[in-house]
Amino acid sequence: MDELTVFGAVKAELEEMAHRAPGIDRSALAASALALAKAMDDPDNSATSKSMCAARLNETLDRLYEKAPEEPQEDSPLDELRARRQRRLEGGAAASG
Repeated sequence: MDELTVFGAVKAELEEMAHRAPGIDRSALAASALALAKAMDDPDNSATSKSMCAARLNETLDRLYEKAPEEPQEDSPLDELRARRQRRLEGGAAASG
């Protein structure tokens, strides 16, 4: 099993984002995110430095996700059943009230 690194995780997220927003993985924001991730993985960086990098990385990833929002998930059949049940319960409460 490969060792999980911040750099590897960010790179995978950027590749996934590129499916929704082609080229985003080659943007300046993406390069910044990768540089921050690399700094976080550096064993010679202090905990303070890594903490600061983590904060900036989260901000950078937030900006990237604004440009490549996640696709909405489809409702499962169970979600549809729950929604129908909720509508039925709400309808019954209105009729008895």
